[in-house]
Amino acid sequence: IAIFFICFHVRAQNWDMWSDSIMNIPSNEWQNALRIGDSLYKLAEGKNHEGDSSYAYFLNNYGYRHSVRGNYKKATQVGEEALSVLSKIFEPGTESLLIIEFNLCTNYNNLGETRKAITILLPLLEKYKKYRGEGDPSYAKCLNTLGTFYFNLGDNPTAEKYYSEAYKINLKVRGPVSASYATSAGNLGLHYVRVGDYEKAEKYLFECLAVYDSLKLTH
Repeated sequence: IAIFFICFHVRAQNWDMWSDSIMNIPSNEWQNALRIGDSLYKLAEGKNHEGDSSYAYFLNNYGYRHSVRGNYKKATQVGEEALSVLSKIFEPGTESLLIIEFNLCTNYNNLGETRKAITILLPLLEKYKKYRGEGDPSYAKCLNTLGTFYFNLGDNPTAEKYYSEAYKINLKVRGPVSASYATSAGNLGLHYVRVGDYEKAEKYLFECLAVYDSLKLTH
């Protein structure tokens, strides 16, 4: 314990080491990962972390560990903190910022705050378009996620719009035999089932299943 406290005060960059250690703990030992993360997070409270990107990365990984256990409230809290630190260090469009913003969207959605998630994801989509281009896989991922958010809200026309855009981009960029393409096709298929267009639903769902079978993925 004494060594732990000494290390903390001597080197702020040790956040990199502790961040990695949290992620490298096997998933079946998630209690230990959260226990370590909780202790470090508590230890860091009240200290000035402005300009410390390694601490922000620790927060991101710590939040991830909480999110996979369904602790979305805590994951969202630390995600907001990580974004606050990094947004003062990096320029808009930096990959780390984009990833943390995307994680925040999914966590808010999982909390049932889908409309708030959309208010984050819509401008994030424009950032990916501006800084990465429409051919970037992450842009298509954002489109698919937006489609799902609107699908969950029952806004079928808007869901179809985003699902269709993601489908076209994944077909063009990833090709017809890719997991991303299969996801887009499956989403469109489920959308058309909901709206009662079973002919289109069958087309897209069969496309999805064919890719899964080709790639030996789990349905």
